[in-house]
Amino acid sequence: MHFLCKEIELICVPKLRTVLCHSWFYKNPPLRLGYVPELRKISLDCEAKVWPVPFLLSECLSSSAMNLLKLHLNFRHKMIWIQPEHPKQLTAIFRNLSDLSLSEIFPECDLSWTLFILEAAPALQKFTLSRTRHACDIAFEDNAEKTNVVWEPSKDFKHMNLKSLTIDGFEEEDKVTNYIRLVMERAVGLKRIELRGEGCKKCDAIDPRTSQVDETRRHRIKELLTNGSSSSVERIMR
Repeated sequence: MHFLCKEIELICVPKLRTVLCHSWFYKNPPLRLGYVPELRKISLDCEAKVWPVPFLLSECLSSSAMNLLKLHLNFRHKMIWIQPEHPKQLTAIFRNLSDLSLSEIFPECDLSWTLFILEAAPALQKFTLSRTRHACDIAFEDNAEKTNVVWEPSKDFKHMNLKSLTIDGFEEEDKVTNYIRLVMERAVGLKRIELRGEGCKKCDAIDPRTSQVDETRRHRIKELLTNGSSSSVERIMR
């Protein structure tokens, strides 16, 4: 079912399995979930406008969603519209989460804040980040200001089940390599790191050198990750 509204509040939907919420234009959070024990997948996708302020995931998610397996958040290269919070506020909801995807994080943004979700999801096995910059993106006057997100991950935190980390886009080489090392220090069971340079056909049409630049970055990042690292994690560049 598809419909438009200002805000969604699902008080009791015991058989609901998937929630897809795209492009909200009013206050945050865009939805609030009540009793949803069979919920398996949530996807929130929005290009933040000027008026909303970042919200806590615990404000819209329900502790009854203990069977949640997949979470996808797409920021459309604009403001990060969620606010990091203490992982304990989300552990009951994310205890079975196995697949996390954070898409289109603007390249200038620090990435360490994303670890609050990793810390809240002990069963997580697959983690995908997308931060590719698109030359074809158009900035509108009502887009919210892009500000860096600051959050300090727990120093003694170790994740036992994460197996795969995938990152699309690596414009900021130092940020990407520092972030990957940060994850490797905490995800003691990590088996695979995949860096993908899948470009945008529109961007390549604007500047055909884009693909060549990405290839150079891939090799440089691979060298940075290999040097001084004794980890047996498989590194794949695409």
